[in-house]
Amino acid sequence: MAEHNCIMCNRTCSDYQENGNKELRVLHCPICGCYIAPLYNPLLFDVKYIGNPYDAEKTSIYMFYNQRTEYPFFLGQEARFNSYKKDVSHSKAKFLAVADIESWYPKTIDEKIDKVILKIKDLSRYDGDTISVSFSKAKALFFVHIKDCSEEVDEDIVAQQQIEFLIEALIELNYISVDDWDNIKSSMMSSKTFLHIMLTPKGLAQVYYLQKTHVTNKEVFVAMSFHKSANAIRKSIKQGIEDAQYSSLLMDEVVHNHQIVPEMLRLIKETRFMIMDITQPNFGAYYEAGYAQGLGKEVIITCRQDVWEQKDFSCEFDKNCYYKQVATKPHFDIAQKQILKWKDYADLTKQLAEWIMHIIG
Repeated sequence: MAEHNCIMCNRTCSDYQENGNKELRVLHCPICGCYIAPLYNPLLFDVKYIGNPYDAEKTSIYMFYNQRTEYPFFLGQEARFNSYKKDVSHSKAKFLAVADIESWYPKTIDEKIDKVILKIKDLSRYDGDTISVSFSKAKALFFVHIKDCSEEVDEDIVAQQQIEFLIEALIELNYISVDDWDNIKSSMMSSKTFLHIMLTPKGLAQVYYLQKTHVTNKEVFVAMSFHKSANAIRKSIKQGIEDAQYSSLLMDEVVHNHQIVPEMLRLIKETRFMIMDITQPNFGAYYEAGYAQGLGKEVIITCRQDVWEQKDFSCEFDKNCYYKQVATKPHFDIAQKQILKWKDYADLTKQLAEWIMHIIG
């Protein structure tokens, strides 16, 4: 096992060829976790290159917060990822799309604070534990992002300023305590400096609230056609969700006495993740999936393989019926997402359960 610099955070990490495949490297980074990167693509190994689709800082932060070991992330082109999927050792890897990172990445200071305390809890062994965080790891934990600076800056100083800002916000909220914080700020950039952080009782209370309402929720929102011809698809999806130890929520099965759109948005917000089947056209499902992704939730998209690969969606009676084509063909905006393409109902149930366990856990 050789050493290599992580292509995202530039930390020294171990790497090895996967099954002798000279095009692939599996890297184990102490910050970003485990991921597969193709050596054939120089864009990924020069993160400052303008053609690289990934924002290196955001990608490193995303992988730090969502670390995978047994089933690594795959960075690169989805087409090449799909060509490697036939290799058993890669079949459980997750393709990391830029859209996944952008939808998860916090948009507000409140979202950052919630993610930080949840991660501190995840790194703690027990309530009242103090975690030790190096300067390098603190850059990922506290969402340091320097890329958007408009001019050349001292990256370490800017990183320290961003870390200080978020830590002091957390201290002011009484969510964390940091040992000797006033004195340690001046030496934070030293490679020998560690931040010793503990969640306060108030911070733990907020963590448990977030876990109860968001993280540990076992309900899954399903968006799909409600036409009776899709009943077999519905049954297969519900069985796949159940096999993965989750429970399904479909709007036409929810009993409520409210206006349907606010109720639907509330359910999407409160469920753990979302599944959208696009085998049969349903414009509302795209709206619901967009809302879920905007909240940073995982959206698993399923489609029957022959429908996904079909070329002609014209009307049976009028080959030039443009609106019929638009209404029935899966929309191009989702092409950047990895699609679960199923052959029959048993295949849908089996694949969906596997995807949920590998992607969501």
